[in-house]
Amino acid sequence: MGYPPGVKGYRVHDLATGQFFNSHDIIFDENLSLPHLTGEAPAPLVDAVDDSDDDGDTVPSVTLPPTAPTCTASPPTDVLPAPVTSVMPDPLHRLTRSRALTEAGCIFQEGLEQTKAHLAQRSVPSIDTSPPSGTALTTDVSSLESPLSPLTPILESPTGLSESAESAMDDTLPDVVVILEHAHLAIRSDTHRDPGAPGYDMGIPPATYDEAMHCSDADCWRAAMEKEMTLLCEMMVYDLVRLPLGAHAIGSRWVLEYKSGDGKGGPVEKARFVAKGFMQVPGRDFGRTFAPVAHQSSIRVIAAHCAKEDWELHSLDIKRAFLHGKIEEDVYIKQPRGYETFGPGGETLVGKLNSSLYGIKQAAYEFYRILRGELEMQGFVRCKADHAVFYFRRNGICCLLAWHVDDGMAGSNNVLFLGETKHRLHMRFGITDMGAIMKYLGIQFERDRTTRELWIHQVEYICHLLGEYGLSNCHPVVLPMDPNHPFLRDEDAAKLPDIPDLSSLYPTLIGELLYLSVCTHPDIAHAVQHLSQYLSHPTPHLFAAGKHILCYLASTVNYRCAPK
Repeated sequence: MGYPPGVKGYRVHDLATGQFFNSHDIIFDENLSLPHLTGEAPAPLVDAVDDSDDDGDTVPSVTLPPTAPTCTASPPTDVLPAPVTSVMPDPLHRLTRSRALTEAGCIFQEGLEQTKAHLAQRSVPSIDTSPPSGTALTTDVSSLESPLSPLTPILESPTGLSESAESAMDDTLPDVVVILEHAHLAIRSDTHRDPGAPGYDMGIPPATYDEAMHCSDADCWRAAMEKEMTLLCEMMVYDLVRLPLGAHAIGSRWVLEYKSGDGKGGPVEKARFVAKGFMQVPGRDFGRTFAPVAHQSSIRVIAAHCAKEDWELHSLDIKRAFLHGKIEEDVYIKQPRGYETFGPGGETLVGKLNSSLYGIKQAAYEFYRILRGELEMQGFVRCKADHAVFYFRRNGICCLLAWHVDDGMAGSNNVLFLGETKHRLHMRFGITDMGAIMKYLGIQFERDRTTRELWIHQVEYICHLLGEYGLSNCHPVVLPMDPNHPFLRDEDAAKLPDIPDLSSLYPTLIGELLYLSVCTHPDIAHAVQHLSQYLSHPTPHLFAAGKHILCYLASTVNYRCAPK
């Protein structure tokens, strides 16, 4: 139907239900024959003026009697505003061309049709099994037997569906927008594995709640989830309420990962409850989203200045940074999987966010706004050239702060003032004080205060990349790119085997090399910039040229940068 104002996507009309909704997951099927193009006389649906608001409420359609295939009378004024005459264009020649969907489009279309068919079966009762009059339709009667406490884990048998698809099945009458978003989410979800299958790798964290609960270390994952839920309750991140009429609850999921522990017992399980921010609607669920981070040049300037003036240079990390931001919009989120709570009547409740949550689009902006207000209250001034850098200068005391989301770097000529600043931040947010800087954003710092020198390098990151791409024992090279044959010789390129999933592996490699070139290895900047021009059409010989740069980094892994 066109482009809705203030919304990223398309305005869509469902001919089967008569509903209007907004979506960005659209497949254009130009082989479909529609009644108004073939000359058939359908039961027309009046769509003179779009009266829906920004939050996606559907406009009730007026169905004309089937005995009048054409209607020239004006609609009643008490039903619709003055009609707007629309002229249907003649059928275009391009509509008759035969076009085939791409592989991703076929998968998306198949999943969408299956989801809509399943939802139609669950939401519309058959003639033989229709419930008595006055009985509400529910998709899961067993879930209404007894209310559950917020911290009671629920273990269900695996259904073979992704979490997003299962959450869509739990809704009694989901709208079309949710159907489209969940069907598209199932395509790009993480790979689900069967913990009971032979050869199951325990070193890879589970992708879903069901997978975690069927692993042999399910107790550890459940304890990690309990810890996360206790934290959310203590910080009052959301309140359980009934979903208001016309409102839309965004999805949620568990993100499970192994984190490095204290160095004694190995990695520990970490669970984090996050929101599916891609389901938020611009203008309704969020406004501003941009939050500045410190430039790499600013980080090097602060480090070099502190080394030259023999200042203290420390690093710190703010705990649970995004949970401190307060959001102004009314955002509703589905409850965590395994910790659902039901209302007195058996209805499913949703969480109304009081503060930002990981995954919310405005989370970074809201935290930056709170952090800036706290620093300015302590007397810091925001730098005009870099809005993520703050400085304090008063009575001979100087202090510089650089922030990258929740990671901070602080330098000062007064150790007592630096300690007082960190104490105030700890009382306001809670921080992890890592003392004198050793590592920041993957960059390792080495300092000699007697000679007032400082060096930076990324040895650990480079060694990690070499091991990831199987180049730990590669032959070193002296140049990042061969000036005569930058993309290898033709006879060598012809011998390269095909690489599966190259369209995602190649951009990942280029992104990792770009980070190295920006931070500590400007010597590979030209070669990486040359390879980054082919991100849309990667080939095996381009991927081999990227690995050639890694071989060069292996020969220069011990080189250090000395910012001046």
